[in-house]
Amino acid sequence: MIVALLFQVKAQTEEIKIHGESVYTYTLRNESQMNIRLSNYGARILSLYVLDKNGNSINVIKGPEKAADYEKNPTAGATIGRYANRIAKGLFVLDGIQYQLDINNGNNSLHGGFSGFADKIWKVIEQDSHHIRFSYRSADREGGFPGDLYVEVTYTLNSQNELEIAYKATTDKNTVINLTNHAYFNLNGQSGQDISNTEVRIHADYITPVDKELIPTGDLLNVTNTVYDFRRRKAIKKNSYDHNFVLKQQEGLKLAAEAYSPLTGILMTVHTEEPGVQFYTGNFSAFCFETQHFPDSPNQGSFPSTVLKKDQTFHSKTVYKFGITDSY
Repeated sequence: MIVALLFQVKAQTEEIKIHGESVYTYTLRNESQMNIRLSNYGARILSLYVLDKNGNSINVIKGPEKAADYEKNPTAGATIGRYANRIAKGLFVLDGIQYQLDINNGNNSLHGGFSGFADKIWKVIEQDSHHIRFSYRSADREGGFPGDLYVEVTYTLNSQNELEIAYKATTDKNTVINLTNHAYFNLNGQSGQDISNTEVRIHADYITPVDKELIPTGDLLNVTNTVYDFRRRKAIKKNSYDHNFVLKQQEGLKLAAEAYSPLTGILMTVHTEEPGVQFYTGNFSAFCFETQHFPDSPNQGSFPSTVLKKDQTFHSKTVYKFGITDSY
């Protein structure tokens, strides 16, 4: 075990191996008593501690704090790829070739199929006291996807209480890509209270409506006078959501969403370079803001393209910022 001084990255081997490889945890801290624990299993977030309005350190991530406990639920907190969300029937055509992906969600492919990035052991290629960079190489046809794909994800925790997640990818063959992080948030912490009191605002005029298998119809639905209208903040209550919200087109980082807990006073804002955010409430114990491209984009010509060509480099960035307020 490596014991690190304050503000240094800590790495320790857990007493397990997954897929025959050692699993490690890493801790980043900033000067505001905020810290995040990560694992090379799925390049995932295990916990994220921030101060609440009473000065208590609160873990706003829902889920176990040991990587070993995610083997039965590998997507939680993890880096998702090659393709986050769903692809209808696991089929798409690229450059005149039809590709068949893993079918792992009814009749469809979800989060990269059985070979998704969340269940992989990533390498740590760079780290210091405030950031860590993971990498993974996905072989041609892994999960059915074309191209040998090299991916990096970098987590940075800065002094402004911002957690930045930056993605980079290259391929030796034209392919499709859609990366996100699948953290489950509960800004009430471990109080046992569900998220029904959490107030949410999403900066989107439209969603992509879906069929009974949660595959987009290809249309856009205006949120006016619907339960999906979060343009003004409102409590989640007991409504169930698993929908892609269409963010306003803008170059660079844009404000996508906000969430606030009246119980703890914690306010989280989300900025992203992605065109959409999947808002998911699960069983009301936590919610997700998965910044990403739209579901089933390879089969939807009107959606923003997810094609990555062999002479291109994919870049994307999302920032989660945390603060305290009594007047949100």
